[in-house]
Amino acid sequence: MELKKLAEEFALIRDKQIILDMKQKLAGKFASINHAGVVDAVNFLDISNEEDEMQIRRDVFEKINALINFI
Repeated sequence: MELKKLAEEFALIRDKQIILDMKQKLAGKFASINHAGVVDAVNFLDISNEEDEMQIRRDVFEKINALINFI
């Protein structure tokens, strides 16, 4: 599912406090490629190649931040 379509699922409820709280928590956990959310995602995928790991870190960081901004 494309990020904009996923964000559209939140269109009717984006102003609810639970959504605002979720965005704030995600923003904190995915604030950089070295923050907990990004590191946890890479660890979950069990990437052993350092170059692949850094690319996936950037991808995860960019996609989650794009989702937060779309919502």
